[in-house]
Amino acid sequence: MPDIIDFVPSSIDLDELVAACDNFHLPIEKLAMLFDARRRFEGSGNRRPLYNAFDTMLADEPDRQHGARMTERLPTKGLVSLRQVSLRNWKVFGNTTINLPSLDLSKPVILIGGKNGYGKTSLLEGILFCLFGKSALSERSRFLGESSAAGTRGSAYRQFIQNSFHRPAKDRGETSATVRTEWETPEGILVVERRWYFNEAGAMDEEDETLTLYVGEDGNILPAPGDVDTTEFYQGEVERRLMTVGAAFFFLFDAEQTSSFSERNLDEQVLAITESAFGLWRFRAIVDDLRSYSRDRVRRQEKVGDEQSKIVSDLLTARDIKKGVAGEIASLANALETTREQRDASLARLMSLQNGGTYASMHELLEQRQSLTLEHARAVHEFAGLAATTLPIALVGKKLRNSVLATLNADDLDDDTTGGVFQNDAALKRLLDAIEGLGGETQSTREDVSKAWNALSKAVSGQSDALQFPHLTAVLRKSVTERLRRHEDERTALAEAAEHISSLAASIRETETAIDEGNRRDDAIRSAQGAIATSQSEVEQLERSLSNGSEKLTLIEAEISRLTGTLDGDDNAQSGGLGHRRPVDQALSLADKIELVTNELLPGCFEKISQKVTEVYGFLAHKGSIARIVVASGGHVSLFDHAGQDVRSLDRSAGERQIFAMALIAAIGQLSAVQLPSIIDTPLGRLDSDHRERLLRYFSSSAVQTILLSQPEEINGRYLELIRNKIGGSFLLDHRVHAAGIGSSVARSGYFDEVAA
Repeated sequence: MPDIIDFVPSSIDLDELVAACDNFHLPIEKLAMLFDARRRFEGSGNRRPLYNAFDTMLADEPDRQHGARMTERLPTKGLVSLRQVSLRNWKVFGNTTINLPSLDLSKPVILIGGKNGYGKTSLLEGILFCLFGKSALSERSRFLGESSAAGTRGSAYRQFIQNSFHRPAKDRGETSATVRTEWETPEGILVVERRWYFNEAGAMDEEDETLTLYVGEDGNILPAPGDVDTTEFYQGEVERRLMTVGAAFFFLFDAEQTSSFSERNLDEQVLAITESAFGLWRFRAIVDDLRSYSRDRVRRQEKVGDEQSKIVSDLLTARDIKKGVAGEIASLANALETTREQRDASLARLMSLQNGGTYASMHELLEQRQSLTLEHARAVHEFAGLAATTLPIALVGKKLRNSVLATLNADDLDDDTTGGVFQNDAALKRLLDAIEGLGGETQSTREDVSKAWNALSKAVSGQSDALQFPHLTAVLRKSVTERLRRHEDERTALAEAAEHISSLAASIRETETAIDEGNRRDDAIRSAQGAIATSQSEVEQLERSLSNGSEKLTLIEAEISRLTGTLDGDDNAQSGGLGHRRPVDQALSLADKIELVTNELLPGCFEKISQKVTEVYGFLAHKGSIARIVVASGGHVSLFDHAGQDVRSLDRSAGERQIFAMALIAAIGQLSAVQLPSIIDTPLGRLDSDHRERLLRYFSSSAVQTILLSQPEEINGRYLELIRNKIGGSFLLDHRVHAAGIGSSVARSGYFDEVAA
């Protein structure tokens, strides 16, 4: 008998699920039976067996249904750890076994090193496919956002397993591959062994696969109840004792794939990862299956002209339209939220820019520049005049200046003495002209008077021989003396004038810089204003489109309600009012109810994730700028800083996006009731050194077994030293090439020779 707890992970509160089912009148036993049918026929590539199971299940009246149950979920506590992995003829491994040390929480880290192509990813995939078989392939496609069609076809799974068959083993004629994992669980030892069989050509069928569980120290085969399929029972036990396939990718993952995962649309990835972690994808898948079943059955009934089938067909078409419109509304809502964030960011920038200056302050700067420019021109002019009188004297040198000044001072001449008269050539000429006017002029007289004049000039003068220049009059001598005495003061004034000019030039440059910054700020303001106007226009357009979409959705829902009411009335009339519904009608009704239950559970899941991812991200991210992370409806993520502002619109580096994705994965892992090991391939990815250190500290300090699959240059050097005292064991994957050129890998104890990192 299917039990609902076999399909719902421990992260979902059963009481909340039961309350939601009761609220929407969904029998939880029916839900368990639907889950069971889907698990049995999932991935077969043929929908008929599933639809036939739905026929049987939905044909019975509600009061005659049986076969499902719900037991109380007993709290499972304790740690789960991986004890051993054996791989035979699996991918690059011919036959190797890794015996891991017992879990010691003071040294929880296991290192497994290997170069590219030596089997790290093959080891991780071996564990996944050992536990979940074909479900691992479809769930991986869902987790990574790949095409789900390829991941769920039986042919895709067969092709994957055939490609995983160890080539040398195939060449030797061997016909099977085996992966065996041994786990320590709260219920004791559990061994999971999955074996695939191949024909001589290396091909397999789905039936050529076995799953066997062994329990206890003695390794006895776990007995299956007689009334259930053994493989289905074993698969259920794997999910009950270890983890569900949806949760597996939060404990066993490739960080390189996480890098690409983190680059996808953030809201979409969070919604997908939430629904996967909490098992809500099962609910969505059942809804799609039920509606696809209804379409298939309606097409059959339409061929015989069933009037009700026409109504059901119209109802399904209306639901398809509703789904499309709802998708458009969700897309518009996300676009509207993003555009509003962009508008608000531009508005915040505009306010910041406007606080930096106004029109009045710019006007003051322009006037200041004009005043400084005029003052600078005047100062340069004054400096030029002062330099013209000061620099020539300065150029003769201090020694010569002092000598001339001393000589002039020693001559002791005065303009009021007679010597000053006889040294005046003009006076001599006037004297000679006067003598000639009196009639006493002769050549001899002129010569005698001139000689006497000159003799008198020399007789009364103390003039130095070095300064015997005809043009050096007493007045000029006095002027030169004064100039030489003022020279030091004028030179000081010249230096001060030069300093003043330099100061004015610096002030002009500062003012021009401020003006340039103001112009750039004005350009930025105009740009921000343009961005705000554009964003606001887009917001208004999106709001109109959203309003139109909502009106359209309302009309479609009204049409769906009318068609549903018509069907209900026809069913009641045909059944005499007993309320019995045809299988197609029941399928549609169940799909609606399951969808409502899913939407009811989702907000609580988001709230749990918000709390955990905030905690983990705070540890892993080095900036410390994010105070709180909130995941809301539709997976929309808000990153709040310490001021309460949503800073999600700010660009984040690829490393920061990867850290967020890993924080999300680690947070969801912590929501599990059982403490499961983390097995991470290429854990450090493309992170910078600080994020690498934080990631290593986080996982090495977790109270769970942590198995890190590392390349040589990844966890080595200082990164190895960082966690050395947390390492409980280490292994190295070694590749051996055979004579035919195709080799195989084996695991041995030890690790890489240390290299600088």
